[in-house]
Amino acid sequence: MINKEIEEFKKYVSNFDISIEAIDMKYNHTLRVVGYADRITTEVTDPDLKRLSLIGALLHDISRFKQWTEYRTFEDAKSFDHGDMGYEILVNNDYINNYVQNDYEKEVVLNAVKQHNKKELELTGDFKTDFVAKVVRDADKIDILDKQYNLADTRTCKYRYVDYLNEFGEYSDKQFDINDKLFDDVVNHRMCANKDVKYFFDAVLRELAFIYDVNFKSSFKIIKDLKIIESKRVLLETLNKKEENRGKIDLIIKTISDFYR
Repeated sequence: MINKEIEEFKKYVSNFDISIEAIDMKYNHTLRVVGYADRITTEVTDPDLKRLSLIGALLHDISRFKQWTEYRTFEDAKSFDHGDMGYEILVNNDYINNYVQNDYEKEVVLNAVKQHNKKELELTGDFKTDFVAKVVRDADKIDILDKQYNLADTRTCKYRYVDYLNEFGEYSDKQFDINDKLFDDVVNHRMCANKDVKYFFDAVLRELAFIYDVNFKSSFKIIKDLKIIESKRVLLETLNKKEENRGKIDLIIKTISDFYR
């Protein structure tokens, strides 16, 4: 593992108030993403490639602590692009040098941090650079899929739900309607655009479409082992109890399930 780098990261996080639930949540998210990156790269024989994958995972959300502290939100549209800001934090005063050994490693990690949250990965053509970026994106998506709208995890699910309730109200029917554009994206194997997400149910559909951007067989195995798709079926059916929508929900789950088998 990357014990020295994790200790450096802890020093960085200590500049923020870890007693704040949102800060603590992102810190623990980061450590889980490192764990998933480790599992994704189990069969990687190049120790440097594995190490860089774990470092990219460790640093992917480094800007989230600044984001919450300054804006009290994790919504990029209301603050800043957290991938781009992570890049800026790491290049400022060459802070990235606390985690890497040379300029090449610096560029590999910076690319992974900058691109981890983008709708599509822009490939560089360099094997290690693209590999690390894919690992980080997969590991991040796995944890989001498992935790963000997990009814069994009342803290994280409630936190994200409240974000939408603030604008639309607890009993607004709009919260649970099925957005035709997002439905069409999901059943046609397309990633969903942030601009199309307006309500809580929309956010869940957008997250489910992350499946279409998973890069490694080992990542799909983790998703299967965590029974993520099964839990999402329960979530969708809990959120939308309208009988006329049951067919659409069945099609969403079947499409996703068929894709990652």
